[in-house]
Amino acid sequence: DEEIYGFKIFKIIAEHLANKDIAVLRYDDRGVGGSKGKSVSESTTMDFAGDVGAAVDLLKTKDYINPMAIGLLGHSEGGIVAPLVGTKRNDIAYMILMAGTGVKGIDIIKEQSKKIMKSDNVSEDDITGYLVMINLIYETLVKDGNIKELENQLEQNVKDSYEKMSPEEKKAIKNKDE
Repeated sequence: DEEIYGFKIFKIIAEHLANKDIAVLRYDDRGVGGSKGKSVSESTTMDFAGDVGAAVDLLKTKDYINPMAIGLLGHSEGGIVAPLVGTKRNDIAYMILMAGTGVKGIDIIKEQSKKIMKSDNVSEDDITGYLVMINLIYETLVKDGNIKELENQLEQNVKDSYEKMSPEEKKAIKNKDE
């Protein structure tokens, strides 16, 4: 029942569909309410796709569900997850995608990070440095996945950043090696 500008949009959509005799299964995010598994922040898009697949499998066990008419409605990251599930299974009749992305995930992460940092009054230099680091991580993982090289580069970046800090900023750090 996430609220968007005072509206419980997913509740409203679910009630509308139910009023049209379309069964709706909604479930909590991982780690919320009674759900189990890794928390949302520790989960991947593929973990969420597995959750959706399990939900579809559950629906197919119910005698009041037409197994040939199961659809997926995905919002935001769900707009990425639904097609992942739908393209791997032959038992999804339709998909509704709301506010899915039209750009690469890395671009979303960078833009969201930039906006969050700006709202937290982070300096432009720190934002730029963070985005350089995110690009470095992404390019390394996409290019060849050499994690050790990436770790070495990040460690050097952190050391360089520490050296550029003012004495007051350095005092705030209890253990520079950590």
